[in-house]
Amino acid sequence: MIEVTVKYFNILSDYARKKDDTVSLAEMSTVFDLVMNLVERNPPSFGSVVISDGALSSFIRIFVNDEMVSGEGIDNILHDGDKI
Repeated sequence: MIEVTVKYFNILSDYARKKDDTVSLAEMSTVFDLVMNLVERNPPSFGSVVISDGALSSFIRIFVNDEMVSGEGIDNILHDGDKI
């Protein structure tokens, strides 16, 4: 298992009803796996904002260790201690 820290910014913190979270994931989990985990563990309104037509909503920006992830980066493998 790995553990990552998630910081929610702007409106996402309102939908998640929190500013940060610690998430445990299986080894070899991707950024998209994390997103789906967050959708499951947060209120339904969070998922409706983050996911659109089965993909990440176009206005959502994800940073892993201060580097923006986009496009194919959603399939990047996360590592223990990553900050999202």
